[in-house]
Amino acid sequence: MGVTKFASRWTAILISGTWHLANVHWCSKKVSGVDRGDWELIDDSGLGARNASSGKRQIHYEYDESYFLTDPEQFIYSHFPKDPKWQLLARPVSLEEFTKMAKLESHFFEYRLQLKSHKSCVVTAPDGVVRIEVGIPPDAVYEFMYQLWISKRDDENVSRYDGSELKRYVFMEVQDGTLSCTVEFPVSGKFKIEIFCNDKSESCTYFPVCTYIINAENARQHAKAYPENKRPQWGPGHDLHAVGLNPVTHTRGVVQLDNGEVEMSFGADHDVDVIPKIHSNTKTADSMRGFCIYRVENKKLLLKMKFPEADDYALNLYAKEKGNDQTDSLPNVCSYLISTAAPAADPSRFFVSGSGQLGATKDFDALGMKASSPASAYVEYPQNGEMDVVLETPVPCDLAAKLVLCRDDAERNMKGFTFVNDRTDSATIKARFSERGNYMLKIYAKEKDKQVRRTRSRRGRTRSITRSLFCQKQ
Repeated sequence: MGVTKFASRWTAILISGTWHLANVHWCSKKVSGVDRGDWELIDDSGLGARNASSGKRQIHYEYDESYFLTDPEQFIYSHFPKDPKWQLLARPVSLEEFTKMAKLESHFFEYRLQLKSHKSCVVTAPDGVVRIEVGIPPDAVYEFMYQLWISKRDDENVSRYDGSELKRYVFMEVQDGTLSCTVEFPVSGKFKIEIFCNDKSESCTYFPVCTYIINAENARQHAKAYPENKRPQWGPGHDLHAVGLNPVTHTRGVVQLDNGEVEMSFGADHDVDVIPKIHSNTKTADSMRGFCIYRVENKKLLLKMKFPEADDYALNLYAKEKGNDQTDSLPNVCSYLISTAAPAADPSRFFVSGSGQLGATKDFDALGMKASSPASAYVEYPQNGEMDVVLETPVPCDLAAKLVLCRDDAERNMKGFTFVNDRTDSATIKARFSERGNYMLKIYAKEKDKQVRRTRSRRGRTRSITRSLFCQKQ
């Protein structure tokens, strides 16, 4: 029927007066493994060449209906017959057009993807940057990965740039039914990017869907590697929605700041356990502890962050629905790239010890308490340097309060600056702020005349019922 340069053959089948195309060899077997050829893998979805050394080329025999009675409009992307009439197209494709067509795999069509940007397999990047866009069906539950390769034919050492590996220069996100993959090249050269797709509703396997050759004629000026992201994609996606969180304020994967501070809001459909972590290329997540506080109020997850230096930071959100005891660890469900042009006006930490979570604990709810005022667990600039916290206490409780000043990377217990006025069914905790800084007000309670359960964290002590932070500046 037809012959490619690799001497492949395929078949035309006449069914009820209509011709169809099939490649019986490709229907019955597939090839796995990596053939490096003249290419060196430099970025495997931000994690370097983790799988580059594995896998010899192997043949597996299994049925694949993608190449049986295939739509001629799809078949032409991989098969070019000697006789144009066997393309079965209304307008046959020339050999020159065929050699320039984008390299699309069978799963590209199976997943109903669409080319939105580059129709040719070879892309030119005169300024050292390229943005590839692929359309996604509105009902799809897809995740994507990529592999970035560099040609070794001209220079085997070109994969090194300023002493570091050429990785994490790819920014991939899904937004409004479009996968966008932006690549910045800090060196000129010939590159290859392969994009993989996973239909999460069916399996956890990623299949190749398209490949592009990119000629970066010039290096991208001031190209800077992104912070490490263990997720292939940036921005909110299906994993975030699956735990009941939906972005309200920031729906894109990149957040641009001018002043080094940002507040983010997510709708919380369920009760969730959340841990946010921040890091950059120069600062670890441990060193950035204290620069992010978070709370859940009115079915919203609220984050407030500030950054001590102008830089690019990664925000990783780890979360799972409460009551999901399948694992003790929280999965990374979303990552944001946060770029700030200047540090925060006050570059000090919000807190030194603790997780940064504000508001009521589970014991607060267990005691049936409600907060009458203030409305939020985060308060800025209390008037006259003082504030009252009013609680409804339907269960008679003994209460205690602790005020901690957080400043200059140290904490100081502010003894004598809190007073608890405990009445029958309510309580008022009065707090006074004598100095400029960030304060943590911690409130503890136990039922009157009842033995407090022993816990690992506080043996024989009252239980912490709130985690509240207040900021006060003179």
